[in-house]
Amino acid sequence: MIQVRPGEGTRKVRQPEDGKPRHPQSAIAHAIPRIEYLRVTNYRVLKDLQLTKIAPLTVFLGPNGSGKSTVFDVFSFLSECFSVGLRKAWDKRGRFKELRTRGSRGPVAIELKYRERPSTPLIT
Repeated sequence: MIQVRPGEGTRKVRQPEDGKPRHPQSAIAHAIPRIEYLRVTNYRVLKDLQLTKIAPLTVFLGPNGSGKSTVFDVFSFLSECFSVGLRKAWDKRGRFKELRTRGSRGPVAIELKYRERPSTPLIT
């Protein structure tokens, strides 16, 4: 069988012995770690955000300045902390004064929980 996928061209896919079509992405999708919980406190406009039972496709809707882009910046910040270090990630965002929610007291806190695979326990 030959599959055609937009942007990928064509490729041959071996038929399984039972004759049922194979879905290569279904096997990959189950192996991808999935974030199921996110809590952010005092990070820019996110004074106290808690997302539970996060679906594989999550859409953020809201007016300008409500924090939609900031949610994605949380993940960028965490990634940069691990790749280039906390200091550089912090400096890029204007240090603590710009990171912490204006007028708030207390630390900036980011907590996430994820699973390596659907049958494994949550990792914090």
